[in-house]
Amino acid sequence: MTTFEKSFEMEISGATVERETEKAVMLDVTVDSGVGLRGRKVWFPKSQIEIVDGKVFATSWIIAKKNEQVAEEIASRSSFPKGQIYGICTSYREAAVAVSA
Repeated sequence: MTTFEKSFEMEISGATVERETEKAVMLDVTVDSGVGLRGRKVWFPKSQIEIVDGKVFATSWIIAKKNEQVAEEIASRSSFPKGQIYGICTSYREAAVAVSA
């Protein structure tokens, strides 16, 4: 029987791997700050991302958590209110990946 893996449903647009440890990956991501795009380096647990053909996919809950962290970091270092920082640029994954059950 074939099922579809849906846990890694978000693609992190244009993300590149900067560093890697046994349990985590530092990604260079693009963040929409509300007044422009900014590059940020963000650590992600390997268990919450998947890299396929150079594209990085993640679970929606880890994207939400990292968006909160990035918004707090940017707001603490600038005059941008936290609510105006939109977060890491993502898109929905185009197609589910077939896996054997």
